[in-house]
Amino acid sequence: MVKKETIIKALRSKFKVKTTKGFITSINGHTQNTKKNKYWMYKVNGKTASKGADATTIHKGDKVAFTLNAQK
Repeated sequence: MVKKETIIKALRSKFKVKTTKGFITSINGHTQNTKKNKYWMYKVNGKTASKGADATTIHKGDKVAFTLNAQK
């Protein structure tokens, strides 16, 4: 990772990623399911993100965790 970049750019450097309007829809073939309200979510340094992955900048040393969650 460079000194600072978007989550999308960092993720795409390591995984096969699909997006729609800046939001992640698939990582390495694991795809969200809108009919089941199942979406990719992520946290940066333990805090839930409030923006799309194309609008969130991370810095060297940041910890990003992705989960495929069913929303209620």
